[in-house]
Amino acid sequence: MSVDSHKPHIQSTPPSLVALLLLIASASSFIALTSAMLLGNTQHIDEWVLRMLRDTADPATPRGPTLLFEIMYTITTLGHSLTLLAFVLLGAAWLYFLGDRGSLRLLLFVGFGGLIINLALKIGISRPRPSVVPMLGSYDAWSYPSGHAMMSLAILLAIAVLASRWVTRIHIRRLLYATALVLGVSIGCSRLYLGVHYPSDVLAGWLAGLAWVNACLLLNTLPFFRTIHSRSAARPAPPPSP
Repeated sequence: MSVDSHKPHIQSTPPSLVALLLLIASASSFIALTSAMLLGNTQHIDEWVLRMLRDTADPATPRGPTLLFEIMYTITTLGHSLTLLAFVLLGAAWLYFLGDRGSLRLLLFVGFGGLIINLALKIGISRPRPSVVPMLGSYDAWSYPSGHAMMSLAILLAIAVLASRWVTRIHIRRLLYATALVLGVSIGCSRLYLGVHYPSDVLAGWLAGLAWVNACLLLNTLPFFRTIHSRSAARPAPPPSP
């Protein structure tokens, strides 16, 4: 049996048409939501949701048992920039070990490019953090869109897509996508529970993350990027054995 027969079968990337449709839908929804937020149309429901998550008598106390707060606080750390950086570096190391340089560059582009885009959006929009309830978690200056929601969803989905290329069983691939979505959504919800983001911040983060990862997948199919991948994948043939 040849050595190649032991290698996992690499699945093709998701259809470009699906990625394009997801990009258009998420980007247009992000633009519409941002316009509504800037006009003040989301403020009432934003504040109402945050109030509903707090004790009526003491707004500094979140609803639910102490265990729920500890769970939410733990979940939100998964979306911290250092934790996501660890995910990216571990994924990059795994792809380097597999010799998949194209996917490695794609993952790094999703991670570091998304970080720059999120920072630019926050500075450009400059929405202040919520003041309707006391904030209980870590946060930086600006609120919109949520960096935890955007970056966790984008990076986790990218890892799921790249990992699915090495999986032949459809139910395992679906499990990868579902795990990425559940974790990304949970991280965003934890930011609401801690009161450091408005609901529209988190929803905008999810939309931006979905748009960004699909934009990267589409860019990865362009001839320019395929040429880079093919050049980097080229290896000199080993000398014949004596």
